[in-house]
Amino acid sequence: MASIPSIRIGLVGLGTGGRSLPQAVAKVTGFSFVAGADLRPEARDQYAAEFGIQTFDSIAVMCEREKLDAVYVATPNPYHAEHAITALEHGKHVMVEKPMALTLEDCDKMIAVAEKNRVKLMVAHTRSFNPPIRKMREIISSGQLGRVTQVHTIRYSPWLLRPREPVEIDTKL
Repeated sequence: MASIPSIRIGLVGLGTGGRSLPQAVAKVTGFSFVAGADLRPEARDQYAAEFGIQTFDSIAVMCEREKLDAVYVATPNPYHAEHAITALEHGKHVMVEKPMALTLEDCDKMIAVAEKNRVKLMVAHTRSFNPPIRKMREIISSGQLGRVTQVHTIRYSPWLLRPREPVEIDTKL
């Protein structure tokens, strides 16, 4: 019986936002974390040493790899559209962190490029499968609470409010 080939994933944005990707990929079969792109040499060095991947200072150069099937975009929100479009134009499937983009126009462009290149585009909602969320779904689905009309959750992170480093706002990636 022939083995199913692994989906080879590259990560753009080797910081906090994408930190869960290599950990998640390591826990499942059928995927391999093979490349990363970031402007910061120290981030590239850290990921290369920790995960044994090839790293790049440009998403475009990373996407030129023939042995790369998909790209996870975890850069700061203002660059989601640009980086996703670059990967999509290179024929890579893309999963982009939320928000998909900052404008509806950019979202429409991303969708159009994905359709033109016949690749998949998905917005990551990384908390959907966390144990507390799954437990909430189980309880709600069981009916033991009666008819649920609203669910409110909060998870505080100052990530969006903190000042950005100059390298985080450089658009040359």
